[in-house]
Amino acid sequence: MQTAILQLYGALSLEVIDLMTLSFPVVALSILMRSINITLIVGILRSGGDNKFCMNMDFVCQWVWAVPLTALGAMFFDWSFPVVLLMMTSEEIVKACPATWRVFSHRWVNNLTDSEARPTA
Repeated sequence: MQTAILQLYGALSLEVIDLMTLSFPVVALSILMRSINITLIVGILRSGGDNKFCMNMDFVCQWVWAVPLTALGAMFFDWSFPVVLLMMTSEEIVKACPATWRVFSHRWVNNLTDSEARPTA
């Protein structure tokens, strides 16, 4: 499947093909984790009114975890491209833990409707 996808881009150098072949598992893991997180965070937590938790989690996972780790790996530790890509998408892996905990704790359930009875017509 990887070669079929790479052939869509025409003539690529061997170096690019090697890098992309090493990166495909990271991209696959990223897509899987992002799908899980979208369902948990947007589909369950935000729809239940737990927007503050979601905002704080997004901020911490991105700006305290992923951005510094990616920058350190790329600029100071000279990690390879697939490892830097993994650090960039590791935010999704880190986000899955508190999101799963929050969903199963049921602390996200908020009454989003009026508590007063509405008059019937």
